[in-house]
Amino acid sequence: MGQKVHPISYRLGVNQDWSSSWTLPSSSGTYDYSLQLAKDLQIKKVVQGILSEQGNCLLANFYLDRNLSSIHFNPELVEYTCKKKLTLTIDVYLFQKALENFNLATNSNDCSNQDQMQIKETTLMQEEKKEQQGLLSEQEEITNISFLSQNSTENIQMNPNQDNIEKSSEDLKEKSVNSSTSTLVQQSHDAWIAKVTTSIQSCIKKQVEPSLDLSKIQIHLRTVLQQGTTYQEKDTHFLQFCFSDFNANLLCSWLCQEVQRRKGVRDLVNQIESSFWTVQKNCKSQPDLCPMIPTGIRITCSGRFLMTDNEKRRNKMARQVTFQKGTISLTSIDKQIAYSNQTAFTVDGASGIKVWISYGQNTKYLKPIFS
Repeated sequence: MGQKVHPISYRLGVNQDWSSSWTLPSSSGTYDYSLQLAKDLQIKKVVQGILSEQGNCLLANFYLDRNLSSIHFNPELVEYTCKKKLTLTIDVYLFQKALENFNLATNSNDCSNQDQMQIKETTLMQEEKKEQQGLLSEQEEITNISFLSQNSTENIQMNPNQDNIEKSSEDLKEKSVNSSTSTLVQQSHDAWIAKVTTSIQSCIKKQVEPSLDLSKIQIHLRTVLQQGTTYQEKDTHFLQFCFSDFNANLLCSWLCQEVQRRKGVRDLVNQIESSFWTVQKNCKSQPDLCPMIPTGIRITCSGRFLMTDNEKRRNKMARQVTFQKGTISLTSIDKQIAYSNQTAFTVDGASGIKVWISYGQNTKYLKPIFS
């Protein structure tokens, strides 16, 4: 019977905790469970909608906390008046395309038609000035070239270590370029976070909690940026991060996204398998850095999906396929298990995807590190 129970609800109070917590009694003395639950689901839908509009980012974790900012007691009426507060911690995995598209959108919005006309006029004026002033004459160029060649021969005779100097200068140039690109990426990253937080805050105020002030809606947005230069490096960084961060939501949402793009499930599972074994080896070799070692993974896909990229099916009936590597013990409470289920909507129909990732024995509460 243990396999038929939700793995997270089965371990609540042992090694896992609730994703949303409330400390808001109503006037009747109850918590209004149904109303608070409906609001929580609505807030999650709002966050997912805003992130899907941004594109090239996946929601990893969503934690909600309804708390009291202050409590005042009125002795004449013998009543308590409390002010509510809502705090959200949202974990998002950012792909590199997200910042590229964000930079393009900001540049296009900032540069209006008048600004573009001014830029064209300034460039034309600069070209005209260059033509009027003219460059150096041919004779001056020839003399400069001869003078430079003489100086270069003298420098070669006087400075035999010129190659080392040139190499050091090239290294300094590369370092300066890398530092400038890193600063630009950090600036665009901060601007993206500010934009998303303000949009989420305003939407929650308008649609879900109109009684709360904007100052009482606090949002903590934690992001991890994708690393790598090639497609293979980017995918491996993402998959290894899912295993090392104890996060099955990211992996399940990525699978749904790829299935909707009409990619084969078997090819995706092969990528996941290779990253799983590499993470397991790294965790065993460096136990101090990795708190938990992944011991197994299971993926089930049910519906109308493709097994390979170029599969041609005449009979498009629904099917169910399970992939498992390692050991997964759902009945033992000591084992830490990350679970997630989502649906992928394609042209052929809907297909459900479930992911289980099991870790070693642990009796402590463990949440995703996301760092």
